[in-house]
Parts: sequence; structure tokens; C-alpha cells
Amino acid sequence: MKSVLTGNQKKEYKALGVMLDDQKVDVIATVRYDDECKNGHNSFAITASIYEAGKRGDRSYIMGGCCHDEIAATIPELAPYIKWHLCNSDMPMYYYANTMYHARDRAHEGKEIGEVVAFDTKLKFVNSPFTFREQECGFWAYLDEAGDFNSIEVEAIKYDGADKYDFSDNYSLTGFIKENELKKWYKAPFKNKEDAEEFLKALQSGAYEFVKIPTKWCEAVIPNLEAARSCAIWQDATLEQLQSREALEARLPALMEEFKTAVESLGFTY
Repeated sequence: MKSVLTGNQKKEYKALGVMLDDQKVDVIATVRYDDECKNGHNSFAITASIYEAGKRGDRSYIMGGCCHDEIAATIPELAPYIKWHLCNSDMPMYYYANTMYHARDRAHEGKEIGEVVAFDTKLKFVNSPFTFREQECGFWAYLDEAGDFNSIEVEAIKYDGADKYDFSDNYSLTGFIKENELKKWYKAPFKNKEDAEEFLKALQSGAYEFVKIPTKWCEAVIPNLEAARSCAIWQDATLEQLQSREALEARLPALMEEFKTAVESLGFTY
């Protein structure tokens, strides 16, 4: 059921002088099935431009684009085709991803509601109730690799930016910031010498461990059944079907046969 790649295949439909929201307008709908986007496959689209009746130009322009409610109301013969908007010769756009996103009932796929999905790794010294947050990415890994903390010292890191202000030193432990690193001042994990010295003394005095503290849990999400059905072009689907990639995949061949019939019924080459 391979589609013939087409560069430009369009039809125009008009409803002139019709009433829409208590205003007399001209609705000019464009239906296309082609590779206008130059992405290697044909795609189907229905759009419209709506003007004040009998006029054209920027000043008389009312709206345009995916005016599907307005198209259905004024050019009813196109209404059955609106569901195919953005379907391409392979499948509806983002068929699986969009459908299953709108059908999801939890924020994280494969997780139970209430299950921890994110942690903050903190350092805790043995026999101390206090925990420390990693102030600079990679600092915890540096500590694990350092080994003997008695050979490590506190070092001042001067401001190395281009700003005209003269910022005071930040502080680090020797070996954490490499000599050739850029923006070393920003990467220094301590803002003052006292904090750096106290932290180093604690490292030299006792053992530490890393503890994982939960910071985020999987939350329930209310599925958007209408949006999921629209993305799947499956108006009578159950929520369970829309949540199943297997179910979506199984009905895709029949869906694309129906799409081919719809495209050809408009006089287009599929």
C-alpha cells in the first residue's frame, strides 16, 4: 500500500457569503495530500482562510489555519475528512507517542503511582544527623576518588570572569578543579574559607556515606480520552486500548486502508 510521492496535490473548497458567528464570511478551505514539507512522505491536511464576505486582504482577514469547527459548519462535505488532518502515508503523526501520552494515567510510564522517581544524593558523616547537598556537579565523585584526605588542602579560587566587579574568592579542595578548566571560580563548591576548612576537617576526622533522599514521586494523571482518540483516529476506543501499543499497532493496517480510501475519494492520487 505504498503511496506515490507527490510534490503538490491540492484542492480548494469555498463557502461564500455564509453566516458564521453572526457574521457573513467567505470560507476558503484547502485540502492537500502531498509532500509539501519535503520529508519523504505524503501527508494530509485541511486548513482554511476566513475573510469578511466579498473581501480579501489583511484588513478583511478573520482567521486561518486549522479552523476545523468552522470548516465543518460551512463546508459539511469536508467534515468526514477532518479526522485525517496530519495523517501521513505511514501513519497518523506521532501515532503511538501522542496517543499514549494523552491516554496515560500516571506521570511516569512503567512506575506505580506513589513510587519514587527521583532522588537527591547527599553526603552524611557517620554519627552526624546532618546531610550535605552536592554544591557542584562531580564533587561527590571527586571525594570517592580522593582516598587520603590528609594530603588535601583548601585552595582559594579567584574570580576569573570578565565582569568589572571584583568578587571575593571562592574555595575548593585541591585536585577538584583542574588547572586548565575554564570558569574555575564558578565551579568552586564553597563560598567562604571557613566552610571549606570545616568540611575538610570533617572528611579527615571520620567516615562518610552517601544517602539517597526521595525528591519526586510518580503522580496520577487524568487521561484525556478525547485527545487520545483523536490522535489515534479511533473514536470508540477504550482507555485500555489507547494505552496499549500492541492494540494500536494491530489496528494500524486497517486504519491506513481506510485512509487510502478517503484520500482517493477526494480525487487525489494515493
